[in-house]
Amino acid sequence: MKGKNRYTILLLLICVSLYSSGQDLKIVDNVTDEDLLRIRTKAMERYGALYRLKASGPLAANAPQDTHILFDWPLRSSGDYDDVPNYYMIQNYVDDDNSDNVIEYNCGNRAYNLHNGTDIIPWPFWWHMMDRDYVYVVAAAPGIVIDVLDGYNNDQNCSCIGNNNVVTILHADSSVSIYYHIKDNSALVNENNIVWQGQPIATVGSSGCSISPHLHFEVRDKNDKLIDPWIGPNPASDCNNRNEDSWWINQKPYWEPQVNRVMTHSAQPSLQGYNSNNNFCPFGESVLAKNNFAPGETVFIGIAMHDYLNNTSVSYTVTFPNGTVVSGNNSNTSGNNNPRQYLVSSLQLPSNAPAGTYRVDATYQGIVSTHYFSVNCIANYSLTGTLSGSRGYIASNTIQSDATLPNGSKIKMQAANNIQLNPGFTAIAGTVFKARIKDCNYTE
Repeated sequence: MKGKNRYTILLLLICVSLYSSGQDLKIVDNVTDEDLLRIRTKAMERYGALYRLKASGPLAANAPQDTHILFDWPLRSSGDYDDVPNYYMIQNYVDDDNSDNVIEYNCGNRAYNLHNGTDIIPWPFWWHMMDRDYVYVVAAAPGIVIDVLDGYNNDQNCSCIGNNNVVTILHADSSVSIYYHIKDNSALVNENNIVWQGQPIATVGSSGCSISPHLHFEVRDKNDKLIDPWIGPNPASDCNNRNEDSWWINQKPYWEPQVNRVMTHSAQPSLQGYNSNNNFCPFGESVLAKNNFAPGETVFIGIAMHDYLNNTSVSYTVTFPNGTVVSGNNSNTSGNNNPRQYLVSSLQLPSNAPAGTYRVDATYQGIVSTHYFSVNCIANYSLTGTLSGSRGYIASNTIQSDATLPNGSKIKMQAANNIQLNPGFTAIAGTVFKARIKDCNYTE
């Protein structure tokens, strides 16, 4: 501990929750035979329109020559969630073994038997993220929308019940990409619309045969053959026997070690897999987010790990407004890479904790992820001079500033009523500056 003052602060690791990705979703959430038949029929009905668009229309530039279409990532976060480091994790890959064994493209078992798609989940607190529409489903490649169903009113499913909401896109090579389990009434496109790569088409849900919010992304070629868009890094570790190459523009690595989010809670949160909670349903999740505390209260600091690698560590610090710093550390010594893990520590604030904005920094694999919270949230800030480094300011009323933000600075301003940038305020190129009108206790 260092700084101007020394406090007796308990920084205690409360719980470490371990997960195995492929073991969570045991129900088969593949596109049903009924849906596949409908999709293939609609695709055939639109081949004429597809050929015309390829010849001289908006898809002409995207028509592959003697090859296949390439996909971009089929999800992105909304503008209301872009202050958070990451928003997803891969739950299951395609099972490339047609027997009772489970083998995905990288010769591992991050799948389940006979799974036909890639399952991507919002992480952490997937029900909370779904309710707030934090994750868009986007078109992975340009094409024609040929199938839209989003009115089944069953997107709170935590079991295999009812029909699936879906959007399907026909691409220039006559392949189709299928976006399954979307949220009720969230479709942003209609049949016969032309869509562009990256265009939002819906939001993530849990409709039909689904036990938690996620996107099941399934690809079929022009002959209705199942495609696994992933390919191993080399022939010795490539178990994809369905196709010869990757269908991604930039294929993501098999492991993506990173912090998805840092946040603060009023008590220990509840989420599936944490503290022996195996309830996938909405009532099994309790975020308990809190961002404004009083002196003497306990701050529960949560760090959502994505692909937490074996024998690696995440360190974290809490910086007080007066410069005092407390720190902690956690190491994964489980013997396994953990696809997702939620770490919670408790910080007992002293009775004389200074009012103002506090910064939590979590460092993993050399990347720092930051979260700000307040104690006795200050009403007004007047910021002048040079604001360098990483700084945050949370106010219950207003923030005014004529400061200079130099290259490399990361400045965040959050006020309940007003943020006023006065003459002289300057943000130099290379600055990351964010301002938003939210109250002191707001959190994504």
